[in-house]
Amino acid sequence: MNKIIGIILTFLSLTAHSQLVVDNGHFFTKNEIARLENKMQNIENKYSIETMIYTTIDLNGKTPIEYGKEIGNSYEVGKKGINNGILILLSKNDRRIQILNGFGIEWIISDTKTQKIVDQMIPFFKQQNFFGGVNNALTMIEKYVSKTDWKISEIGLNNISENDLGKIIKFKYSNKSGQTKYKYAIDTDTQFSNNFQIKLESNKTEFNLFYSKNMNDLISIILTRKNIIVYARLTDWQNKRLELLGIE
Repeated sequence: MNKIIGIILTFLSLTAHSQLVVDNGHFFTKNEIARLENKMQNIENKYSIETMIYTTIDLNGKTPIEYGKEIGNSYEVGKKGINNGILILLSKNDRRIQILNGFGIEWIISDTKTQKIVDQMIPFFKQQNFFGGVNNALTMIEKYVSKTDWKISEIGLNNISENDLGKIIKFKYSNKSGQTKYKYAIDTDTQFSNNFQIKLESNKTEFNLFYSKNMNDLISIILTRKNIIVYARLTDWQNKRLELLGIE
C-alpha cells in the first residue's frame, strides 16, 4: 500500500442497512465475506454499531468524500439520530484504504484512532491478505465501541440528572433567545476543541453542547429551527457537558 489518504469523516445518518459487505473490487472470497458479515452482525447485535465494507475497482476519478457520499445515498449505515455508522472503503486500483465514521462515532473513534486502525491494516494488505487486514480492523473497532452505552434515553433536557452520566439523551430543543452564537469550524481546526460548544437553555440548568469541526450544519439547524430533536451524550455532569451525536 503505497498511498494512504487521510481520514475523512462524513455524515452517515441512515437506518439499518441490509448488505454488510459489497465486494465490487473482488477483494474477498465468498467464505471470507460470510465470516466478515458474521463478525459485523455480532458487533451490531452487541453494541448497536452498524458497519459496512465497500470495495471498488477504482473511485472513477472522484474524491473519497464524493464517493463516500454516493455510497451513503445508496446504502443505509448507522442508526438514525445517533449516527453510529462506520464505512470501510477499499479501492483496488487507487490502492487506498478509507474509513468514514458517522458523527456519533467521532467521539469514540477519533481521527487519531481511525488512523491507527488503518496503520494496522497496511501490513496485511502488503501481503495481499485483505481479509486479515479488514478482520483486524473490525476487532479494533469492536474494542473501541464496546466501552460505550448506545441505548437512548428520552428524558428531556430539563430532566437530565447526574444519574444520566454516560447515557445518550434524546430531547426536543428550541433556541428561545435566538442570540446563541457558535464558532464556525474550518478544515485546519482540530477535530475537537473547547471552542466548539454552545449553551443550551433549560428551566433547571444550562448545559454546554460540544460538537466536532464537522458538525457546523447540525449546530446551525439546532440554533435556528424550532423544536428540533437532539441526540447527545452526557459525559461530564460537573461541567454539564453534552456531546452532540445528531439531530432529527
